[in-house]
Amino acid sequence: MRLSISTVCWAGLGRREALRKARGAGFTHVELIAMAPETALFHGHSLRTESAEAMKADFDELGLRCSGLHIGGLSTGPDLPGLVGYAHAAIDAAATLGADVLVIGGPSRSGERFRPYAEALEGLIPHLRGRGIRLAVENHHGNWMQYAQDYEHLFDRIDDPFIGMTLDTGHFALSGVDPKLVAKAFGRRVFNVHVKDHAGHESVELGMGTVDIRGCVSTLRDTGYGGFLTQELELSNHGGDAGRVDRAAARGLSYMEALLGR
Repeated sequence: MRLSISTVCWAGLGRREALRKARGAGFTHVELIAMAPETALFHGHSLRTESAEAMKADFDELGLRCSGLHIGGLSTGPDLPGLVGYAHAAIDAAATLGADVLVIGGPSRSGERFRPYAEALEGLIPHLRGRGIRLAVENHHGNWMQYAQDYEHLFDRIDDPFIGMTLDTGHFALSGVDPKLVAKAFGRRVFNVHVKDHAGHESVELGMGTVDIRGCVSTLRDTGYGGFLTQELELSNHGGDAGRVDRAAARGLSYMEALLGR
């Protein structure tokens, strides 16, 4: 397994500064968030305003590699056609960035429909195959990809080697799901892992919460998982401590290295 960190850890900063922070914390691989503006706008950049080549230049300048490209959730409201177009552009961008996976979430469980989402994912498969990019559907508390049975339903419908899962330990725990049982149940369909810890609903530094990250990583090892473990932090700067996230990110790297016996 390889180690990475998401730029969500520094969501309030520009992309270049977030990448510099990731490098300073000791990481060599970074999962980049580049959402469509109608979904959210992290770092002030999206594939509608900047090219993948410009993004790759930032990675190259810092000696970093892109582990994955994360474009947020694919809602099934009126923005769906535009978001599907954005997903096509993101597949091309992921290939340019040399990313292993494209990470995408699901629509809200309240008020949005599942079927158009599944149909949209099916429609992306030819483009994924053409670029050699795998789509890793992320679970998120409160959306249609929330429980293990949601993935059973999706994978029964779409049995394709280019469609799999981003297993988010924190969001499964928030939904009352044991992430290590998910890792065991889905095995080869786990393409990517977000390592996140929680104390209740609050995101905390890795190892400081109640999520069984150690058990999940051990199970992933047993299944033969060889992809990325990507640290995610969504910490506030308590008391204006601007270095809090930086220190937590560096300690998180050491925590994950210890889990892997490094």
